[in-house]
Amino acid sequence: MLWSTLYNKIGKQPLRIMQRNQVYAILENPKTHQKEKVFLLLKYDTSGHPYFVRDFEKTEGRSMKNERRNKG
Repeated sequence: MLWSTLYNKIGKQPLRIMQRNQVYAILENPKTHQKEKVFLLLKYDTSGHPYFVRDFEKTEGRSMKNERRNKG
């Protein structure tokens, strides 16, 4: 996905949703078929290009199974 596509998709979201929710990616392990929610941080390289990195503080030890158990 290009950054312009991401920007256009984000632009269609209500501001309230963007202010209250963290950015994350859902990754599935093909061998175990477990899904993991990985929280992301936006960083910039020396030339000013944006990129995402994993936020280890929020992601550590979390999986989709654990998320469902904790909710209900």
